[in-house]
Amino acid sequence: MKALKLFLIFMLMLSVMNCTKESSEPTSPDSNNPPKIISFSVTPANIFIGESADIIITAEDPDDDPIIFEWSKPSKGFLVDIYEGSARYVAASAGDIILTCKIKDSKGAETVKNLTIVVKSLDTTAPIFTSLSTAKQTIGVGEWAVITANAYHPKGTYIYYIWTTSSSGFLEPRTNTANFIANVKGEAVITCTAKDLDGNQSLKTISLNVIETDNKPPVIQSLTSSADTIKVSNTATITCTAFDPNGDPLTYTWQLVASVADMLTTPEKNVITIKPRTVGTITIKVTVYDLQYYAAVKYITIFVRS
Repeated sequence: MKALKLFLIFMLMLSVMNCTKESSEPTSPDSNNPPKIISFSVTPANIFIGESADIIITAEDPDDDPIIFEWSKPSKGFLVDIYEGSARYVAASAGDIILTCKIKDSKGAETVKNLTIVVKSLDTTAPIFTSLSTAKQTIGVGEWAVITANAYHPKGTYIYYIWTTSSSGFLEPRTNTANFIANVKGEAVITCTAKDLDGNQSLKTISLNVIETDNKPPVIQSLTSSADTIKVSNTATITCTAFDPNGDPLTYTWQLVASVADMLTTPEKNVITIKPRTVGTITIKVTVYDLQYYAAVKYITIFVRS
């Protein structure tokens, strides 16, 4: 009987041990996933020696683990202003520079991203751009944007600027600045060329994002002259008829484009009077603005005879 009791106690203890062992054994976790890169950019991707490029990498971890960014030292040049997934590269010599960033999670899984920056040697005979910028990268259809170019010549010689665009809109060059009004939504690309008197040149482009907005630009219905041809010292009256789709009050600015003539009235309203001083042609430009600085532009030409 005693032996039976001992046997039963032993079996009971063994059963308890097995139960305890089964409940405390951890389950196998899912396999750890490495961080995932969401986006990356290098701006600009082509630079000259001495210039810099901004690099931005965004990433996340599928398992919601914390992540860190480890930037490798470039073979040429310097990485500065490093903060998590952003850094600035300063070029010291020409060539294709590969920048490497490792994104690691807290469990050791990692993703590697290589980014290439093209560094060019300076052409000491051509102007060098330091910037081509605008205050607003996104504008509405009909909105006025001012683009500013800054460039210098390594030899200190005189440079001038040529502005062009293949985008639908109005481009008005003014030395190192240009005004642009977009006619349609989408991407508008404006090119500026810095040129010296020997023909050496450099060019730079800027892209604007043009969108539809609630505010609509003014509409010029007509621009007419009291006479298509006038004599020297006679006068002509130019009238602009326009309206604003949003009902805003309008402002008119007038300009004589490469013309020898006098404007006899203050160019504030929709009507002006001009008086030519020489034989030839007179081109008049009117710009109509609303309160949001959206604008419309139109030209008219008058012939002048003796």
